[in-house]
Amino acid sequence: MQIKKLYHVLLALYPILSGYGFSPQADFGALSLLLVGGFYVVKRKEPFRLIFPRGYQVFFIVSLILSLIFLHALPLRLILFTINLTVAFFCVDVELLKKYYFRTVLVCCVFFVAQEISYKISGVRISGLVSFLPTIYGKISSAYIRMQQTIGRSASFFLEPSYFAQFLFPYIALKMFTGKPKDLRAAVVVSLIVFLTKTGNGVLLLVLLWGGWLLYSNYKLPVKIFGCLFTILLAMTMFVINSDMFDALIGRSVELTSTSNTYKGDGETSGFIRIFRGYYLYADLPLFNQLFGTTSELVQKYMKNSVFLWNRDHFMNGVQISV
Repeated sequence: MQIKKLYHVLLALYPILSGYGFSPQADFGALSLLLVGGFYVVKRKEPFRLIFPRGYQVFFIVSLILSLIFLHALPLRLILFTINLTVAFFCVDVELLKKYYFRTVLVCCVFFVAQEISYKISGVRISGLVSFLPTIYGKISSAYIRMQQTIGRSASFFLEPSYFAQFLFPYIALKMFTGKPKDLRAAVVVSLIVFLTKTGNGVLLLVLLWGGWLLYSNYKLPVKIFGCLFTILLAMTMFVINSDMFDALIGRSVELTSTSNTYKGDGETSGFIRIFRGYYLYADLPLFNQLFGTTSELVQKYMKNSVFLWNRDHFMNGVQISV
């Protein structure tokens, strides 16, 4: 039973652990799941069964063959993901996973609030990163710690505030549709945490989630209206308390313009470069690599020849990485 609990704890912690590692191809989260998951499969008395969608099996085989033929390399990240996904389909206890995921969300949110209080009082934010572990982006965590102590946004135990916001969305979605007032209140509180991360995509997704709740929930209309008004009122209150929040969100939107300082030699505009440069990089790739993927070495080569600045960081958002 202990190995079962450990496996589900690691599943819940995977979004945090996946930020650490010596390479994006094999992060510590995936490797720990592979080790503990394999041991868990061996310890289970029932024979292992391959419970896997046939469509994904075809996708995996085709991707493997194409990578070997054209890229002359094994897609290690895809292989690790597939193995871990196979083990999860066979071993996962959904209720136990939800239990540890909910607890992880609680701890992360409490620590996020502590970070915000620390920053407001002392001007220095407590970091939730492990200083002696390397990150998958090639920077040691101490560099991120120094950055997180002074920037205007907390990220809990994650490398980026946006990663933390993404981690919270399943919790909000699971809680808001249970029909229980207690769960609805929890969803509202965590929604406010997402709002405080000051991520533009986070705020947009919150609107979509609560709009879906308004349309499809079984609550009576007065309760729905009250919930939405209460959320809006609290959001407006946070704007008043956090007077720089509006400027931060608007500032992130203004940064999306490419009218100045976006190319080599003139500095850089964070929002535009970090959000859109990945798509420009994708457009520069050969057609085959656009369709079937590429290697990290080829990506590094095109980064060096790109007009956009990659010297300070190699950040790309989740959509760009997936593409």
